Amino acid sequence: MFCCNTRKITKIILMQIFMLFILDNTLVAKEFTFDANLKAEKKVVHPPYEWGDCTVCHVDPKGETDEMVMDTPDLCYMCHDKKQKEGKKFIHGPVVAGACTACHNPHESENSTLLVAPSINELCTSCHEAKNRCLSIIQVCIPL
Repeated sequence: MFCCNTRKITKIILMQIFMLFILDNTLVAKEFTFDANLKAEKKVVHPPYEWGDCTVCHVDPKGETDEMVMDTPDLCYMCHDKKQKEGKKFIHGPVVAGACTACHNPHESENSTLLVAPSINELCTSCHEAKNRCLSIIQVCIPL
């Protein structure tokens, strides 16, 4: 018989094994899309949400509370590669702060990589007014 901690550790290990299978040779997770007849209704779905296994991230088995098994970004780094941000000249503030959900929906989205906005420009201008002024002059503004 398994105790609760053993089951949770087993789920985490199984999820990490699953993530190894979906990584390409550049260690960037591939994006999944699911058929409309499955649980999720949106185009891009976070695998634990699709599986209906809220306990991968939430303390409550139904995911009805905001209490998480650990704080972000450590929760996200259980599966997502923390090293992707290493060696970069610029690391975005929410990434440094561990605020993954400032830009990404943790469940499902119509947008690539679970972004909360339909485009990078719309996502950036939701917080950065100067970038919005820049976009009124040219089509794409990127940090230097």
